Parts: sequence; structure tokens; C-alpha cells
Amino acid sequence: MNKNSIVSLQKEYSHKSKEFDEKLLKIPLQDTLQKFSFVPDLAEAASVNLLFVDPKTAFLRKPVSESLLQAAESFSQQGLTLKLESAYRTLDEQRQKFVTRYKSVRKNYPKYTKTKALKKANIYTAGVPILAAHTAGAAVDVTLLDKNGQLLDFGVPYNYGDIESITDYPHLSKKVKENRKLLKEGMEKYGFINYPFEYWHYSIGDVCAAYLGGQDTAVFGPVEFDSQSHNLTTPIKGKQLREFFNV
Repeated sequence: MNKNSIVSLQKEYSHKSKEFDEKLLKIPLQDTLQKFSFVPDLAEAASVNLLFVDPKTAFLRKPVSESLLQAAESFSQQGLTLKLESAYRTLDEQRQKFVTRYKSVRKNYPKYTKTKALKKANIYTAGVPILAAHTAGAAVDVTLLDKNGQLLDFGVPYNYGDIESITDYPHLSKKVKENRKLLKEGMEKYGFINYPFEYWHYSIGDVCAAYLGGQDTAVFGPVEFDSQSHNLTTPIKGKQLREFFNV
């Protein structure tokens, strides 16, 4: 593809992402305050093969944890290993990731206004709390390893911040498309919904899953979770849920 074609595609997908987020922001939230589970303990107890990048932070809402183990077991039966790249994030952790992404956008696109840079950064790192399903304990970032422990070819690496990360991006090799389809269908089988702009991101119960799954209301929203006491609090409420973090 030539440079003009790439730029055109970037504009097209950027517009689609903004339209998509506008729809998500209209989804009501009624958090059930479902308890969290520590996924490594559940995986060990069930003898499920699941690889953790950072097991100390592998907390998820209980239904999400259970679905993840089911997906991991199914992949294991196919000779594959599901790798959990990221699970729950505190609101501060999410904000810091968004700030880092925002600064990268400002550097790479110096002519962008602040508003445009915020929206660009938000495509690949959620900068609006209610869109950040990781802060709800409702989302996982996952990839797959083959029987030799090698990462399947997904075209671009996890957390890559451009249009090639879009799950159904058309300009990919046949093998990459097959691998993304394998991951997507394997996760969807157990109730996960894919965020269409990141091949690795799957969620249950948040505004994205509610919208794409045809649900009227999201049941999981941003919370602060204390891993020691397991207490949940909802420090961000009202209109702040639907506004960008301060950068």
C-alpha cells in the first residue's frame, strides 16, 4: 500500500472509532458490584493451563474469570495456550497508560489539536473511564501460543497503536487472519465480546459488550478494587464517567 492509501485508511478507521465510542457512551450503567476473583488460584484449582504475564494483578469479576478459564481450557484441548496479557487495572494505572499514549500521539502528530490528540489516543488506550473495561475488572487482553510455546502470528504485536491492530483489518496475510479468527471465535464461544479496534481485547458486561451483545445496560463499570480486603468502591460517578481523564 502507498502512503496516501494508508493515510486514507487511518482517517476512515479513526472516524469509525469515534462513532463507535459515541454509541458506547449512551449505554446506561448499573454496576452489580459483582465480587472479584484471583484468576491464578482458580486456574490452579481447576488445573487449567493459562499463562500470566503478571499473575499478581490477574483479578477479574467472578463471571469474567469463569469464562476465561473455560476459554483457556478449550484452547488447551487444541494444543494452544491462552496468554493473559492484562486484566484488572486501577483507575490511576489506566490514566497513566492513557497519558503515555496521548503523549506519543502528540509527538507523532504535532499538528493535532488537543481534542484531536485525545480522540486519537483513545482509540488504542481508553481515556474515558466508562470505556476502560479493564478498570471494571470486565476485560482481558489475550494472545495465543502454539504447542511449542511460540506466539501465534497476529500481524502486529500486542498493544500496537495503529490501524493494523483492528481485528478485521483487511490488509493482512491469510495466516494472520486465521489466527485472529481462531482467537476471536474461541473467546466468543464463552461469552466474550471483542473490541473491534484491538484484536487482543475482550470483555463481558461493560458498555462495549452490552452494545455489541444487544444488552440495554452495562453491569460492570470502573471501580477501585482492594486486593487485600476485596472491597469495591466507585470513586468516579456521574458525568465524569464519560469524560476524558485529565492529561
